[in-house]
Amino acid sequence: MESLLCTIAECAALLHISADTVEREIRRGIIPAKKIRSTVRISREWINSYVAESAPMLLTRRQVSRKLGVSVESVRTLQRKGLVSTVMVIGRPMVPVAAVAEYVKRNSFAFLRSSTRKRNAPVQEHCTVPAVSAPVPVGRSRFSNIRGV
Repeated sequence: MESLLCTIAECAALLHISADTVEREIRRGIIPAKKIRSTVRISREWINSYVAESAPMLLTRRQVSRKLGVSVESVRTLQRKGLVSTVMVIGRPMVPVAAVAEYVKRNSFAFLRSSTRKRNAPVQEHCTVPAVSAPVPVGRSRFSNIRGV
């Protein structure tokens, strides 16, 4: 079972800030803390609620590309095709976090669908036939009509 209380160092690691900043915010009264004997503990429930509240609601194309592991151009293509919804904020296209989560959920097994073929379908062998070129006359190079050769 997960501990209900965290140390200052654990809180700092979860919030991606320094331990000094956590101590300073505790003194200012921003982070609620409990003193247990000689140690200070912070509620894990408070940390989780703070992280949920401070999470962004809208993402830029670059943030979406990092989250999905694709290029910014791929995100632009997804927006243009209407696969990821877009909200215009002061003339800048932003993507809601919920839209990214929905896209991932909708396409989580797409790699399985794309690689499977229909049952009893014949396997088509792809072979390339080399192009037949006209024979080169003896004494002339194929590139003799190029200057300097």
